[in-house]
Amino acid sequence: MATQQPLLTLTFDHPVTIERLIVHVGSSDNFQSVDRPETLHLVYGNGEVEDITTKDSPDGQTLTVNHGVGVTHLTIQVTSLYRSAGATQMALTEIEFYGKD
Repeated sequence: MATQQPLLTLTFDHPVTIERLIVHVGSSDNFQSVDRPETLHLVYGNGEVEDITTKDSPDGQTLTVNHGVGVTHLTIQVTSLYRSAGATQMALTEIEFYGKD
């Protein structure tokens, strides 16, 4: 049986431009206790899509995005993971958005 890929959809009340994300992956208490997102598939409300790859690190990481101009919604789907032995959960602890309003 296939497991469903985690999905997050964000809706903004007016068009925004997203230029970069800062993400924190894993559990802050025990980084290796959970799976961590490796690839994030971004689907923008302007019809553009892109994949970005995270590092397998407990530190915050800044990721540049290329197609986030004038979007009113964004869907983020985790399409691959860094695996931990015995893990039954995935953790994406925090996402910060930076760009223009």
